[in-house]
Amino acid sequence: KKKRSTVLKENLQSVIKAKNWEAEIIVDVNHGDLQSLKREGVNLFLIPEDITRYIDYSSVSKDECFKLTHDEYESGNIDRVVKYIEEN
Repeated sequence: KKKRSTVLKENLQSVIKAKNWEAEIIVDVNHGDLQSLKREGVNLFLIPEDITRYIDYSSVSKDECFKLTHDEYESGNIDRVVKYIEEN
């Protein structure tokens, strides 16, 4: 069985390719060093809501974070993420 982060990445890459968006997906499941990732050019973080219970992300702008629900993270559903990207 694939890891949840792998499924999310593959689903997002499929949409990015289909819509001809210029974007790169970086999976950083262990570090959580968002400031370092921002310096590398990352401009949107997908954060599972389960993780926000024990890691403080209050220093990150709400415009830069998209909180995945538990079900979205478990299933790899990216519909809300895609809609968010399209609207922003």
